[in-house]
Amino acid sequence: MVNEKSNQLLSSFISDLPENFRDIFKEIAEYSISLGYLPKRTKSKDFAIEFSKSKVKRTILKMVLHNDIMKHGPELRLKFYANKDYSDIFKQGIQTVIEEFGGKYTGCYGCGR
Repeated sequence: MVNEKSNQLLSSFISDLPENFRDIFKEIAEYSISLGYLPKRTKSKDFAIEFSKSKVKRTILKMVLHNDIMKHGPELRLKFYANKDYSDIFKQGIQTVIEEFGGKYTGCYGCGR
């Protein structure tokens, strides 16, 4: 659950963004919170917040609003972590692709590139 301080931080960050970025950044932030990752301000010269979970000691997302927003624009950094085990659905999906393309297809499976 997000406390009042975190909620104010996020609201302040979103309101400082250019209008065309607000909805997507807000949606990503809300989804991260729904996964249990809470926002906190980072120690940097730019206005930056990161989303982390104290139980796993991991940060999955960082949003940065540079001081010179007109030159750099806002920044969104995502981190991905590997799992030791895969779900059965994921294993079946990978197996299907391997069989369908004979283990030789290395492109985007959704768009065909």
